[in-house]
Amino acid sequence: MVKSVPEFPYGDLLFYLLRNKGVHTWDHRPCFLTTAHSEADLAFVMAAFKESIAEMQSAGFLSTPPISAYLVL
Repeated sequence: MVKSVPEFPYGDLLFYLLRNKGVHTWDHRPCFLTTAHSEADLAFVMAAFKESIAEMQSAGFLSTPPISAYLVL
């Protein structure tokens, strides 16, 4: 098992949550999207990431960024 990256101490939890939602990646390793992935695949992965991050935020593992972080100028 790969050790946690110090900059992301809850990475193992994120990977667990993603796997639980059907997104399987190799912990703390790069993952790639290719032209073989459909728009539906991309939407599925993005939704799983958003849900997992929201779960980690609501449980207090990650802070919630201020609303200004979502604004695009």
